[in-house]
Amino acid sequence: MIDRRHGHASTAFSSNIKLSAWGRYLGDPTLAAAILDRTTMNAIRLDINGPSYRQHVAQERANKRGTKLPDDRPDPEGESERR
Repeated sequence: MIDRRHGHASTAFSSNIKLSAWGRYLGDPTLAAAILDRTTMNAIRLDINGPSYRQHVAQERANKRGTKLPDDRPDPEGESERR
């Protein structure tokens, strides 16, 4: 599908995982580098740093219900592994 769109249409990717961490999630850093190289060759890349809007909205909903969100969300930056 991506190959068919190349040069004909725009494709958007969104991820909460930094590009440098994709190899760990795909299980093969070389494969991840090849995929990213081909899909981002002519890309416009936007890195957004800051709190997650979805998490903010979910927390506000939980606050209105008087509940607390579980802290079992995946760690996209691998911070838990560095501690």
